[in-house]
Amino acid sequence: MAEVVSVRFPESSKPYFFSPAGLAIRAGDYLVVENKEGLAFTKCLHGNMEVPDSEVVAPLKNVIRIATRADKLRWKSLAEINEQSLAKCRKAAADLKLDMKLISSETAFDGKKVTFYFFSEQHVDFRELVKTLASELHARIEMRQVGVRDETKIIGGIGRCGREFCCKSYMKKFSQVSVKMAKNQGISPNPAKISGACGKLMCCIKYENDVYEELQKESPPANAFVSTKDGKGVISGINLISKTVKVRLADENDVQIKSFPFDEIEVIGNKQDFETYRNDKAQLAADKRDLLKSRAETKSAAAPRILADLPPVNAAPADRPAQPAADAPRRDKNKRRRNKNRDKSAVGVEPAAAPRRAENASPSAAQSQPKPEGQQSRPDRQQPAPDGQRTSPRNKRHKNRARPSGENPAPTAARNGTAAPQKSAPAQPPRGDTRRGGAPRPTPVERKPSGDDL
Repeated sequence: MAEVVSVRFPESSKPYFFSPAGLAIRAGDYLVVENKEGLAFTKCLHGNMEVPDSEVVAPLKNVIRIATRADKLRWKSLAEINEQSLAKCRKAAADLKLDMKLISSETAFDGKKVTFYFFSEQHVDFRELVKTLASELHARIEMRQVGVRDETKIIGGIGRCGREFCCKSYMKKFSQVSVKMAKNQGISPNPAKISGACGKLMCCIKYENDVYEELQKESPPANAFVSTKDGKGVISGINLISKTVKVRLADENDVQIKSFPFDEIEVIGNKQDFETYRNDKAQLAADKRDLLKSRAETKSAAAPRILADLPPVNAAPADRPAQPAADAPRRDKNKRRRNKNRDKSAVGVEPAAAPRRAENASPSAAQSQPKPEGQQSRPDRQQPAPDGQRTSPRNKRHKNRARPSGENPAPTAARNGTAAPQKSAPAQPPRGDTRRGGAPRPTPVERKPSGDDL
């Protein structure tokens, strides 16, 4: 075990071990240490501690002293000297037309050596530049060419996470980063999103890569043909942190996407097997629809023809006019009669009462006899039959109807040769005709007796 203290130089984030040389040093103290370049001003990260000898790089340098106030003032003055030296170097490089980008300068604590850091994509011959700077600064000049990552590390800055660059704050050395690491973590391969201020891949992509590699050993492969509790499908996405996969299920009607844990799926093939399975399933569904359609067509062809599709029986041919009905003359005659009676009623002449029955019926003998005086003509009721003739059932019913005592029926008076006086019935309003057309029946009019009737 070796007793050491850990320090860090301002221009570097890598810690170094130095021997305390019997001094009690605490974290945060400023120290003046011995360096291969000479004396250097540093800051202590960890105080006196013991570490294994395997971690110590021999030979171990010593701490000269804890920085005094004069040392701190000297360090502040060196910052101004570095700015002046960098301005002189940039002017000399421009005069010599050198293709180089000067980043910073570093002056040793004792002022005997000045180091310049620059970036260039090609080799630069800076021998004339060194001679010019040595004559102006009166110190030993050293030129160091660095890459884009070292440039960002020296300058520093704030990353998109809101913190100081990792390479400037705590990283000891740069790690190798690849696009495959970004794909393993499901990061978009867009260069603008995975690149840092230096233009290279961000160093933080490397941090969680080991965890994702362990989780990938448990996850199924991408685009695999799997079987789930809801059916078969293909994997369309994998979430390693939650240990779930998104499966695109092949259905007969549509395509559904559902999430399943790793332990609820079973890999049965690759994406080509899934396409074959889906095509076969679609073909089976199409065959089933064709079979049902053919069965429906066969059933409809075997069914009897619908009567609505056939022409009507009584329909006249298109090339022959329709024949009039058999009862057309009778309807026309009745229509003319109704029109004639309606015209007579309009001019004030009461038409004669028409019989209820059809025109071809012969009037009875009772209707042809003259009416006795004072008797009203009732065309809608039958007259009593004379003696010796048989009466109809209707006449019998009227004859046998109960009458008040002391009243003689009209047929008896007619048989005795005397006409019983009858009271004229009050005029009735016209009733609706029961014949076709609905024309009102004319009101019967009382006829005065003439000499022939006596």
